[in-house]
Amino acid sequence: MPENGGDVRSADELSAFWDGKYRSGEIFGERPNEFIAANIPGLAKGARVLVPGDGYGRNGVWLATHGFDVTSIDVSSAASAMARDRATQAGVELQTLTADLSIDWHPEANAYDAIAIAFVHLPASDRPGIHAKYVKALAPGGRLLFQAYSQNQINRSSGGPRSLELLYTTDQLAGDFADLEIDRLEEHLVELNEGTHHVGEASVVSMIAHKGG
Repeated sequence: MPENGGDVRSADELSAFWDGKYRSGEIFGERPNEFIAANIPGLAKGARVLVPGDGYGRNGVWLATHGFDVTSIDVSSAASAMARDRATQAGVELQTLTADLSIDWHPEANAYDAIAIAFVHLPASDRPGIHAKYVKALAPGGRLLFQAYSQNQINRSSGGPRSLELLYTTDQLAGDFADLEIDRLEEHLVELNEGTHHVGEASVVSMIAHKGG
């Protein structure tokens, strides 16, 4: 579920919306998000990695091929099935969970060594609660990687929601993740080439943080 479906808000409607999107093709490409791929090195093989909003597994399967124990979550059952198929084709294990992050996902504390989040655009009202779940789920010393469109993306044609409420600022992220040690947090321009929906120069926020202890 890389982006919230506009005004679609109920869990059932959101699931149906993304089922249709994903069945239409690999709209976000086959390659992993470059920010995640560039910043995951250094994590020990076998480390437990959570990938929220993983869609059809382009990030989760890539991480699994690099030796990590990956759990992929998405609100779309169609996407989760596609992710499992991609993992089978790649010859790797991938745990999948179909869940709405705000409603029926209740992570164990300290369960993951890293959490990798790419273009998961949540309503502002849902973010604090979901982001608190990420913090809870991250093990001491664990790393959180986050990249999403900034509010300055609103007038660009390179992808992302058409609502400011679904876009991010660095101040919002700093507030939501105040319980983590933030190593990097910036808004910047990147050149995206991720399928048909993320293409061209884009304004993004990128964050790397870790949990103390």
